[in-house]
Amino acid sequence: MTGFLKDLDRSGREGARAFYLESWNGTGSFTYDRISRGTIDIEACCVSILGTIQPGPLSQYIESASKGGAGDDGLIQRFQLLVWPDPPRVWRNVDRWPDTEARRTARAVFDRLNEIDHAALGTEIDEDARYLRFDDQGQNLFDEWRSDLENRLRSDELPPALQSHLAKYRSLIPSLALLIHLADSPTGGPVTENALIRACGWGEYLEGHAQRLYSPALDPAMSAARELDRHMLRGDVPNEFAARDIYRKGWRLLDREGTYKALDIMADYNRVRQVEQLTEGRTAQVWRVHPDLWRAV
Repeated sequence: MTGFLKDLDRSGREGARAFYLESWNGTGSFTYDRISRGTIDIEACCVSILGTIQPGPLSQYIESASKGGAGDDGLIQRFQLLVWPDPPRVWRNVDRWPDTEARRTARAVFDRLNEIDHAALGTEIDEDARYLRFDDQGQNLFDEWRSDLENRLRSDELPPALQSHLAKYRSLIPSLALLIHLADSPTGGPVTENALIRACGWGEYLEGHAQRLYSPALDPAMSAARELDRHMLRGDVPNEFAARDIYRKGWRLLDREGTYKALDIMADYNRVRQVEQLTEGRTAQVWRVHPDLWRAV
């Protein structure tokens, strides 16, 4: 994903960037010419992107986008299923055959949806677009969920970047509900309340990851402080240290500027304090970890 995003930021790639932005809705058309294939018309262009990226480059990209730099066009907010999981603290070797039955079940769903029968599912049609409605219980729940979302988006309590991200949940949640419904209900019919409940649960999970993704850009000093605190609790930091001992390690978010900002916040929370130390006839400023925190390590 790092190479993909950098490529879109290059001069002359404005057309490609616009293509990916417009392909998010899945309703716009697109036409392109190939020498070997001729002219190809796509009536409803929809692009899915699957990839991985390291936290560092992603944080830098989001910070730039949040401050009006490259990428401040809503592209990053379109990666709505993006997550930042923590690896297990303890590695365990797992040597077993894949779950054959689960793989067979999943493949059967893909094959069934590939041969979808709109008439059998009871889809309705409007301007060449087919759709399913919620059942009564599902519609009532969606109205409640939508009301809560719209009020949050208008509360002025969300940072603009995160607000833009969550605004796209208007389509994400019903889309997930529809996919869940189609995967679980071969006979189709209205989208159920149960499918929407599961979609909303998934949405809460994704929002937690979105907040984590945007937090370094929205409050870089606090994010750096959390990173320093994490290293302290892991025992990576001695009881007494100089600021350069931290930023020379090259830890994430803890460059020279990030280290000093983190230490200021840590001092405000009484996690560390600055003391003077005599060294070879001169006074140096060092930092000392709070004894209670040190005993907890």
